[in-house]
Amino acid sequence: MPPDGKGLKEDYKFQVRMLGLPRVKKDDVLIDIAQGKCYYANTIVNTTELRRIPVIQTVGANETPVTDAVYKLGQQDNAG
Repeated sequence: MPPDGKGLKEDYKFQVRMLGLPRVKKDDVLIDIAQGKCYYANTIVNTTELRRIPVIQTVGANETPVTDAVYKLGQQDNAG
């Protein structure tokens, strides 16, 4: 992590296998609810298809920095 503790020092890339529905598109946001991290989908490959419908997709994803706006989505204002 950088000295301020925010963001990523390196660009972390991951390969994720997931169900084909709902279909993932480039720049979709993937959320890991177990670890509270967000990822942007970069490359999408339909690994398994049945009658041209994707069953399994392999998604290349990049981890987003914690300063990215996607982390603010879904947060509620607890001040009031």
